[in-house]
Amino acid sequence: MRTTGRVLLVVALLLLVALIVIVVRWQNARTTDAGASFLAPRVRMAQLQVQRLDPEATKLLVGLVIDQPAPIRITVDSVEYALFIGEQELVRSTYAKTITLPARDSVSIELPITVRTQKLFQVLKELEQAGVDSVEYALEASFFVPVAFWREKPFQVRMGQRLPSIRLPKVAMRHLVVSRFGFGKSDLTIDVVLFNPNNVAFSLRGTEITAQLEGKEVLRATHGAEVQVPARDTVVLTLPMRAAPGRMIEGIFDLLVNPSRTPYSYQMEFILSTDQPSLNNSRISLVGDGMLDDLKGWKEDAPSSKKD
Repeated sequence: MRTTGRVLLVVALLLLVALIVIVVRWQNARTTDAGASFLAPRVRMAQLQVQRLDPEATKLLVGLVIDQPAPIRITVDSVEYALFIGEQELVRSTYAKTITLPARDSVSIELPITVRTQKLFQVLKELEQAGVDSVEYALEASFFVPVAFWREKPFQVRMGQRLPSIRLPKVAMRHLVVSRFGFGKSDLTIDVVLFNPNNVAFSLRGTEITAQLEGKEVLRATHGAEVQVPARDTVVLTLPMRAAPGRMIEGIFDLLVNPSRTPYSYQMEFILSTDQPSLNNSRISLVGDGMLDDLKGWKEDAPSSKKD
């Protein structure tokens, strides 16, 4: 009798498991939207942050919150995802780390994303030309779950945030002023013209600028104070510059004798402060180039203005 009872118990358990499998497959088959399944995790975007932008790559951090309503623990092998601005795909990648989703609980993960800056600028330029004021930043993700009865394909979600179309400030170098020139020490200032093309104000802090001739650093300037840049307005920042040893004489000679045919380049780094959380505290690095002749208005101060 005991053996018969054990057999009946095993059969009952197998029938219960089979019933669960049938119900899960039936529920998943009722909808093509995995997020609508009563067992499928629900995913939402909690954060979209630009951490650093430089001429080569833009590093972003996307924070996701995964709500797991099922009464069992689920393990996600990997996540394939793609980031979009509007309808333009910026990047497609894979999060290869295993994600454990406890039963009836929530888990937060962060997806580090690297986008080619050139491609990002191209999309932003198209939006600017189209006069778009806001755009959806969307993430499409496929979650791979190694559970036999879960579903034949990974469950897929799309989430996004509609944000204002923030454009980076436009920068120009103007009015190089040489107040003192010598072998031991030279005093110079340069005007940095900042134009804010956005409908919202922002500010810069921790600004650093380096200027180069023929790929070699000639001048460097730093400005630690915060600079307020009103919406759709221009601010001129006058910065003292330090000359690199051994390069100043050559630079001044080119500026005096051959400015129209001497190229220069610069790099400007700063931390951006704005009301937009996605860009606040982002470290931005911009580059530009031109001819020394572009520094129109350069001059040497009168001797009376020199300081010892």
